[in-house]
Amino acid sequence: MDGRRTRRERAFIDTLAGALHVPQAELRRLELEMAEFYARHRSLVDVFTVSDAAGAMGEELMGGMQETLEKNFHRLMQEARETGDLAVLLTKAARRQKLTADERQRMRAQLIDVAKAIPALAIFAAPGGILLLAALAKVLPFSLLPSAFQDGPAVDSDDEDTLEREAV
Repeated sequence: MDGRRTRRERAFIDTLAGALHVPQAELRRLELEMAEFYARHRSLVDVFTVSDAAGAMGEELMGGMQETLEKNFHRLMQEARETGDLAVLLTKAARRQKLTADERQRMRAQLIDVAKAIPALAIFAAPGGILLLAALAKVLPFSLLPSAFQDGPAVDSDDEDTLEREAV
């Protein structure tokens, strides 16, 4: 359609013409006829070209959306595990049981995540809150996202298994 052919396209056309027993003179005539048809009906043919490109772009978009959804699902599950861990640690502290330094640090980090999330949810629930929340996220010197949603070193599946075993 673009008037240029790669070696592979030329080889494919020649192979196809040979399989269909189309003589070279007839092949050249058909190619000229197709070029004239394309020139006369370019707007019609371009619709198919554009829609094909749009389909490929749609597949790429869907792939990106699926990847983002999976990534955020894993982050959400990580945040749920951390919140469950917080409940266990708070129960232990309420019973006046001694917490290790690591447990105190994990509890503190999770309480900070909860403290960040509550105002963000309140702003988000207000009419037009998503716009205000986006503006605040740009202006504030700290992140409103819980730790599991902040970009950092990727957590691989082995680390997730370790975290699950530690939470149990």
